[in-house]
Order: sequence, then C-alpha cells, then structure tokens
Amino acid sequence: MAEREVLYKGLANVKTESKAAPGKLYLTSDSIIHQPNEAFDDKIEIKLEEIARFSGKKTKFFGLAVLANLIEIELNDGTVYQFVVNRQKKWLGAISKQLGERSK
Repeated sequence: MAEREVLYKGLANVKTESKAAPGKLYLTSDSIIHQPNEAFDDKIEIKLEEIARFSGKKTKFFGLAVLANLIEIELNDGTVYQFVVNRQKKWLGAISKQLGERSK
C-alpha cells in the first residue's frame, strides 16, 4: 500500500458464502482494499464510486445478532461484500467521510 495514502486501516476478514479470508482492510482516497494473508484468495479492491450502499451489521451466533462488527458493502452491480472488522463505528465514519469528500 506504499503507492497510495492510506486513510484508515485495520485487520479484517472478508466473508463469502462458504468461508472467511483473513487479512487487512485499507481505505484510501478512492478505494477500499482487502489484502488477504498469504495463503488466501486474491486482493479485493472496491472503487468508492462503485458503492451503491454500505452499512453496519451484527454478526449472528445461533441466529442471534450479538456483535456489531460487520460492514456490508453493496456495489452498483449488486455484488455484496461483508467484512468483519474491529471498531465498526470508526470504519463506517471513515468510509462515510471519504464518500462525502468525493461528492463535493
């Protein structure tokens, strides 16, 4: 991530239907990037202009929503990503701020 200024970063798992891939999540001025640990899937890069909506969700255990640590991002094409993060509110605020900056 040396080529771009990182505005916010943290550990994160990206969740798919069948598995979770651990790694790091980065917010830059134009993208959200999940860089997985070595043995996992490819990097995910989401351009901010591709985001249709994003929200905070709770992780469910045995059907009960108990832990506010998910960020769900839906793209304009309908693709949905879920990231398990620490400090969900800070992530949501940082993404919201950056999307607001881009719309000015």
